[in-house]
Amino acid sequence: MNNEDPAVHAWDEGWAFYAGSLEDGTGSGVQVYALAEKRCANFFTCTGDDDGDASTGRSAVNAELLSLYQEGQLALNAGNCNGAALVVREIVKQMTVPLIQGVLRYAYLADQSIGGVQATPEEWEDDQAEGWAFTAAVMPQLDACDAALAAEIRANMEFVQGNASPVQDGYEVVYAKMQRFY
Repeated sequence: MNNEDPAVHAWDEGWAFYAGSLEDGTGSGVQVYALAEKRCANFFTCTGDDDGDASTGRSAVNAELLSLYQEGQLALNAGNCNGAALVVREIVKQMTVPLIQGVLRYAYLADQSIGGVQATPEEWEDDQAEGWAFTAAVMPQLDACDAALAAEIRANMEFVQGNASPVQDGYEVVYAKMQRFY
């Protein structure tokens, strides 16, 4: 294969869809790349760059993904489709990390006993909705691993406008249940 092969072109598109056209490498875009950059400081999953602090620098997820995309591209250029398929599995795992971080962050913010205490009703409802958006994005993967556990997470995170008690089991319980998946 060469760089003009449709498979190689599709591979390049995968990175473009992940990073987005507005991304400049700093998290300024609007796609999952930017989300990973935002969440790395919250979850200490940054590269630390020169200071070794896991709350600073680039997202380690994005650094790993770029490396995986390059590895897959080399496999495709060498005609090694099976090797590229193995890399895809690793890419999916890494792409899921910022989504799970989004679930956990907004579970925290929507739990009125912890994060949601300071929020206005509108902000609190926004946090609930964002939490549900991230949960819905990972729900098929969670459900494929453990349908009963996924249903428990869904019951805590599903957004219903005007719900007076989201994250009814509390952030710590949602966090512990999510940890059982990885």
